Amino acid sequence: MITPIEIAPNSIPGQVKVIKVAATARKQVVFKLTDDHGQAVDLLTEVTNSPAPEPVFGAEPAARGTNVSIILRAKVGDLYGPVKFDIVGTINANSNYVEFVLTSEHTSTPGVYSAEIGRFAGTSLVDTWPVIIQVEPSAFQAAQETGPVTIPEVRLSLMDLPSGSDGWPFSNLLIDVEFTDADIAFCIRRVVDMWNETPPPVALFSTDNFPYRYWWTQGTMAHLLQMAGRRYSRNRLAYSAGGVSIDDQSKSTEYMQHAQQLMEEFKQFMMQEKIRINMASCWGTGL
Repeated sequence: MITPIEIAPNSIPGQVKVIKVAATARKQVVFKLTDDHGQAVDLLTEVTNSPAPEPVFGAEPAARGTNVSIILRAKVGDLYGPVKFDIVGTINANSNYVEFVLTSEHTSTPGVYSAEIGRFAGTSLVDTWPVIIQVEPSAFQAAQETGPVTIPEVRLSLMDLPSGSDGWPFSNLLIDVEFTDADIAFCIRRVVDMWNETPPPVALFSTDNFPYRYWWTQGTMAHLLQMAGRRYSRNRLAYSAGGVSIDDQSKSTEYMQHAQQLMEEFKQFMMQEKIRINMASCWGTGL
């Protein structure tokens, strides 16, 4: 039995679920789609808005029964990029779950793909739920020049490993893991966005063809540590009780220092490489 993945209709990165699948693999995914209050949505019935007793859209019918379709759409890069694939879902008998089957055609190219699940009444979009699809490199894929860094690789680089991980004496001692899969996938994509949006605009990439894997990992770690540093700074509250002083959130300075060092190294590499590419394109020779 496949455990349904529960997702809510919001776009907060930390709450968006990440679907990880190996390149060229087939994967069956079942979702339980919820409303803003965490209640399961009856996928075959469109929710009314009080005080209206029924949805009325003129010539547009409400979502009812066989009129409803659920589509998983993945895009290259962010939600503004070209469509990577569309998959029509199958709604289960009690209309609380929807199933999608990713085939080797959908997972042929490793990358981090922003996606949404859309519910349609006929051809009209009714509502959406966000999800991230991470197609990770596999030894079974066709040979290609590069591929994205993976969530496990980033975790290992940060030593963000679950407490008690067998064979890893430096795993986390006080927490399970610090960063969610969504945090890491978000920051993997931010490195590519940063490259593309930093002048000069040369050699634009997406997550399925960014070629600098070492620096990709460094940049991802820098963004993650920045996020964590901001979180510690926001949540710090030193207090004393019963003669015991607590200040367990006073880590912002250390995190920001590590983040700044990694980010400066990445920016230096990025500018040097962009200058090299720009000169090569100008003179027509490699440097």
